Amino acid sequence: MSPLSGKGIWTLFTDVDEAVKRAPQVGAKHILCKVSNRGAYAATPAREALRKVAAVPGLVPVAWMYNYLENVEAEAVCIGRALADGFAAMILDAEASLNGKFDAARALVERVKSIGVDLSRLYLCSDPRLDTKIDEIPTTILAQICRGGFIPMIYGELLPSDKPNAAKRVMQAAYDQYARHQVELNYADPLMPALAPYWDNQGQAQMNHDEFKAWCDEAIAREPDLITLYRAGVTSDGAWRAFGEFVAVSDDDLGPMDAAPATIPAVPVPAASTPLPPPHLPAPLKPPTPRVPPHPAPEPAAAPPAPPPAPQPAPLVAPPKHDPFPLLGLRDREGGEWLANQGLRGWCVDTVDVGLTPRRLGYTALAEKGIRVIVRLTYGSGGAGTLPIEDQYAAFAGAVVGTIKNSPGAYAFILGNEPNNPDEWPGGENGGKPITPEQYGQLWNTVWWRIPKTAMLIPAAIDPYYGPNSNPREYWARMMLAIYRGDGARRGGADGLAFHAKVQWHDKTLVRSTATYGDPPLAAMPLHWRAWQAVWDKTPNQFKSLPVFLTECNPERQVPNGPLGWRNTDAGLIGEMIAFEREMNIKYSDRVKAVVFYRWPARDEWGMMNKPSLVDAIQAAARDVATEHREVLVPQSAPFFWPTESHVVTQRWGINRQSYARWGLPGHEGVDIKASNGSRIFAAYSGTITRIDENNRAYGYSIRQKIELDGRTYELIYAHGLTGSKQVNVGDEVRIGQELMKADSTGNSTGPHLHFAMKEPGVTYVDKDADGNDRQWPWNLRDPSPFLGI
Repeated sequence: MSPLSGKGIWTLFTDVDEAVKRAPQVGAKHILCKVSNRGAYAATPAREALRKVAAVPGLVPVAWMYNYLENVEAEAVCIGRALADGFAAMILDAEASLNGKFDAARALVERVKSIGVDLSRLYLCSDPRLDTKIDEIPTTILAQICRGGFIPMIYGELLPSDKPNAAKRVMQAAYDQYARHQVELNYADPLMPALAPYWDNQGQAQMNHDEFKAWCDEAIAREPDLITLYRAGVTSDGAWRAFGEFVAVSDDDLGPMDAAPATIPAVPVPAASTPLPPPHLPAPLKPPTPRVPPHPAPEPAAAPPAPPPAPQPAPLVAPPKHDPFPLLGLRDREGGEWLANQGLRGWCVDTVDVGLTPRRLGYTALAEKGIRVIVRLTYGSGGAGTLPIEDQYAAFAGAVVGTIKNSPGAYAFILGNEPNNPDEWPGGENGGKPITPEQYGQLWNTVWWRIPKTAMLIPAAIDPYYGPNSNPREYWARMMLAIYRGDGARRGGADGLAFHAKVQWHDKTLVRSTATYGDPPLAAMPLHWRAWQAVWDKTPNQFKSLPVFLTECNPERQVPNGPLGWRNTDAGLIGEMIAFEREMNIKYSDRVKAVVFYRWPARDEWGMMNKPSLVDAIQAAARDVATEHREVLVPQSAPFFWPTESHVVTQRWGINRQSYARWGLPGHEGVDIKASNGSRIFAAYSGTITRIDENNRAYGYSIRQKIELDGRTYELIYAHGLTGSKQVNVGDEVRIGQELMKADSTGNSTGPHLHFAMKEPGVTYVDKDADGNDRQWPWNLRDPSPFLGI
C-alpha cells in the first residue's frame, strides 16, 4: 500500500479552508495543497496552508506543484523545501505544458536525486491517456524520481459527450492503458485516481450527486490505495455527498506522516547557484509485512519496534484447501456431544462469556471423536454486550487471549457476535452504547497479534438484516477494513469468515429464493438465505480466499408472521440448506466449510432436540458427508493450488500430436481445465505478474507470472480469459490462490476453459510420447501436470 492512502482533497491557495472544513464530513484524510507559482516555491501561502491543515487532528498535508520545466533549479528547490517544511509528500503535476521537454525532465531528475530527498514520497500526476501522452509528456523520465506512484487525472472533461457511460469508459481505459505501460513506467503499485466533479475544463459544469457517484463507484470498485477529488472550490454539494458515501482503505496510524509541525519554521530558499542541502525528513513509512496465519508469538512489551520491512504482497490469507469433512454442525456444546454420541463427525459452535477474566475450557474429548468445535468468545449476554465498553477493551482482550491459550481441543475461535445489532451492544438495545466497525477492528488487532501460533481466529458474524439507520453490508466492509489496517505497525489478518444464514420462515423453497428488500438501507438485500452471500460480496479482496463458516442457520419463523423457531416437521429444509451449499462449493472451490444449525438444546423457540422430524433430518444429513472433488484432491506433494473453480481436465499435456504439429509442437503444450464463462482463475503459486496480453493470437486475453520454486525459475501462463477481467497488474506480487481474472474463450479456443501452461527459461524439456520415444519441447515449455498433482 502507498504511504498515502484513503481519501484526499486537492486545493489551490484560495480553497484550503473549504477543504479543511469538508474533510471530516467526507472521511478525507489528506489535503493536497498547491505550493508553487510558475514552478517556484510559494513559501508564504504554502506554509499558511500547512498551518491550517496541521491544526486539525488527523489531517495530513500533502504538497503539489504544477510543473513547467522552465527553471529546473527552482522546481527542484520547490520539491525540497515543501518536504523540509513538513508536507508528508509532494505530487508533481505533469501536463501539456511539459510536451516535448524531455531534456529538461532529465535535468530535473538528476537535480532532485542530488538533493537526497526520499523518492518514495514523490508522486506523479498526469494524463491517463498513456497510449498517446507517454510520447508527448516525459512521464517515463519523471517516474524515475516519483516512486510513490501514479495519479491519473480521470476527469469528466475527457468524455462529456457520453455522460451516462463516461465514468465506466474513462476509468476502464485509464486502467487498461496503465497496464500496457506499467513496465515502461517501472511502477508496481496500482493507480491512485484523481477525480474531478465537473464536465468542462474550468469547473463550471459541475456534476450532481448521481453523476459524480458513478465516477466514485467506478474508482472504488478497483480498490485503489488513494482516491482524491480535484478540487475543493469547484465541487457541488451533491458531489461532496457522493464523495463521502463510500469507504476507502486508509492508514489511520501513519506515524511520522501524521506529525506535521505545529509551527512552521522559516527556511530560507537558497539562490539558484547554491547547492540545495538535503532536508532532514523522517524516514519513509514502509507498508508493514502482512502475516499469513499461524500467528507470530507475542512480542515483549518493552522491546522497541522493529524497522518496517520491505513491502510484501497484499493478501493475508492462505488459499482454501479441499476438505472432505462434513458440512453439518449444531449450535451449543450439547449439540456437539450429541453428534459424538451418535458416532457422527461434524461441527459445533459453543458460546462462552469470558467477561474480564480468562476462562479454562476443554474440548479435547470432542475433538478426538471427530467434532470440530468453534468457540465464540463474548464479553457477556443478557444486555452486558458482546464486547464491553471501550474503556475495558484492553482487559477484555487479555481475557480472550488467556482463554484461547487455555482451551485445548478447540478448532477455532470467533471474537464476539453481531456487533452491528443493538441487542449485542454494552447496555443492550435500550440505552446501549453502539459498537462501531472501527472499534471492533481496534479490539480485534489487540487480540490478533497476541494469540498462540496454533490458534485460528475468526471475526464476528454480523446481523445481515439489521436495517434501521444501518446498512449491514457497509458495516461489514468497514469492519473488515478496520481489521486490515492493523495496529499501526502491522497489517491485521484473519483465519476465516463467519456468517449467519437464515430464511424468514420454515420453507425449503426460500433457500434458493432471489427475493430482495425494496427499501433502503436494505434495498436489494436478499430476503432469505442468500443474504449472507451479499454480505460476503462486500468483503475486501485481501480476505476473500478465507474459508467460510455459516455458524447460525435457521428459519426465523415457523410460518409467515407466525411464531418464532423451527416447525415440528422438517419438510426438507435442513437437507435443502446443506444441498444448496454443496452446490455452491462445487462452483466456488469448497468455500463453505460448515453449516451449523441453530440450535440443539431446547433453550428457546429454535431448540431442535425435542423435534423428532428435525433430528432424523440432521442424522441423514450428517451421514451424507460432503466430499466434493474427492476424486481429484491434490496430493500434499503437489505444490500448485488448483487454478480454477472446476477440477475437470478436458485436455491433458502432450496429447493430440497431429493437431499441434502445425504449430511446431509435439503435442498439446499445457493442461486444459474446465472453466465456465466468468468463473474465477486463481494463481497456482506465489510470484510476480510479468505480462498481461489483451489479445494474444493463441492465448487470447492472458496473464503470465514468474515464480521461484525449489531454487528454479518458471513462467506460468493463464490463457483464454475474459477480456478486461484482470484483478492484477504487471509487477504485482500475488499469493497462491489469489484471483487473477475471469475465464472465457478468447484467442485460439473453441469454448470456455483455462489453458494452463508452464515454461522454464533456459531449459529444454524432454519427455516421452505415447510410443515411448523422446520428444523435445520448444520455447522452454514443460509439463505442469506433476505440479498440479495430475
